[in-house]
Amino acid sequence: MATSATITVNGEAMPTPEPGSFARLDRRWRFGDRVELKLPMTPRISRWFHDSIAVERGPLVFSYGVGESWVKLRDRGLTADWQVFPTTPWNYALNLDATSPAKSITVTESEVGEGPFTRHHAPVRLTVKANKLIEWRAEDGVANPLPQSPVVSSEPGETITLIPYAVAKLRITAFPECKS
Repeated sequence: MATSATITVNGEAMPTPEPGSFARLDRRWRFGDRVELKLPMTPRISRWFHDSIAVERGPLVFSYGVGESWVKLRDRGLTADWQVFPTTPWNYALNLDATSPAKSITVTESEVGEGPFTRHHAPVRLTVKANKLIEWRAEDGVANPLPQSPVVSSEPGETITLIPYAVAKLRITAFPECKS
């Protein structure tokens, strides 16, 4: 249920409906009228396997998009088999304010462009503090199981960017939580 939603028509504020109800815009419409509906969405965390955390905002879950190197294994008629390898670090633990995680997350929105589901044009991005977790590694090209949270990292803090799950093809979505 959305609270604090706003509606404008051509920049003019319209009456805001109560949460859980409908908005009715009764007017004479003209070509080019622009309706904007803003639904404030506060980032939140959810708990997953081994008490890991995932970051959600509204209906979206966010992931860390790992750098990708694609290798074609073989052609199969109109399709092909591919193998993908990481080209950037991926083994991060998120370092969020446990009492109020939304305060630890910065939201950046941009206009929805022609390719909203591409890594470089994702219209919503979240930045969070994270620490590399050296102990969490890959063996034989596969990430080891997710460590039990909370974890301790002696690595320096970094800021990483999360993008919508569907945008990242090689991704980390459930992260260990870094102990404060």
